[in-house]
Amino acid sequence: MLELDVFTPGSGILIFLTLFVILQGAFMIGLWLTHRRQKHINQTMQVDIDRLNKELTALCAAAVAVDRRIFKSVDKIEALRQHTESAFQENPSHTDIGSIIERVQQGADSDVLVKEFNCSREEAELYITLHANTRVKARSESEDNYTVG
Repeated sequence: MLELDVFTPGSGILIFLTLFVILQGAFMIGLWLTHRRQKHINQTMQVDIDRLNKELTALCAAAVAVDRRIFKSVDKIEALRQHTESAFQENPSHTDIGSIIERVQQGADSDVLVKEFNCSREEAELYITLHANTRVKARSESEDNYTVG
């Protein structure tokens, strides 16, 4: 009979090395596939980062433009406030509109308003037009109260 000796003294090491090389190859293929996947993810993330950087740059530029407009508006408002204050300081009688309305309700004409309050004739006539009716209403209401009793 013929005996086949499958395992010779060096064959165990040879099988081990063969299996080791096959496993190493499989491991290398797995690493290569993982590397490709990670590389694709990295490229996608880089595209997203570039897009976000562009959007952030645009937002910053817009914010700077808004800040400039706000500062210009604040400057204009401050200039208007100073102009208004100086106008009222130059002509303080215009600040007491209640006194003008009271004089109109007492029956003052435009000449009296111009002299007493140093306002223009057009302004005095406007006060009379707007507030003379309140004088008439006040008189008619007081007359109604006296005649009813």
